[in-house]
Amino acid sequence: MRIKYRHNKENNMLYNIFLNVYEIDYRPYKIDDIDKFIVKDTIHLIDRIITSECKKILGKIGIKKYTNLREKEVKELLKKHLSNVEPEIVLNIYNEHKVKLDMFGYEVCEVLNISKWKFNKIKHTLKISGTQVVNINCKPKIINKYDRRFIYEILINKNKL
Repeated sequence: MRIKYRHNKENNMLYNIFLNVYEIDYRPYKIDDIDKFIVKDTIHLIDRIITSECKKILGKIGIKKYTNLREKEVKELLKKHLSNVEPEIVLNIYNEHKVKLDMFGYEVCEVLNISKWKFNKIKHTLKISGTQVVNINCKPKIINKYDRRFIYEILINKNKL
């Protein structure tokens, strides 16, 4: 069967296959400031994702010959190529690995430029995206992770005032 390319995206069968693979609703979407922050942070914090998931992401974005690479090489290759990928795909990667890529308490303090004391007073108002088990002094401890999008909304509203 021969597939003809049409300039209309809704009628292009290859384009529809692409949408089904990535499960993206690709309507004309304008990236706002919060999405720009999230894309930048996702590329920067890709080290938090385990190597097998990074290899799956490399396969999704079309990179080949990554199976024999070591952990550090895989993550460097992924960081290098994610900056060239469409922002919608990076946002999709962020949504798949949301809990791992969201903020710890100390990151919230750094982004909002507040003290630990002030953070403890306002942390009940922040949106928690999930919990993660972290080893502190060789003992596992459950830590709350705060929603990155919500924190950046607070930051942008704070800067507007």
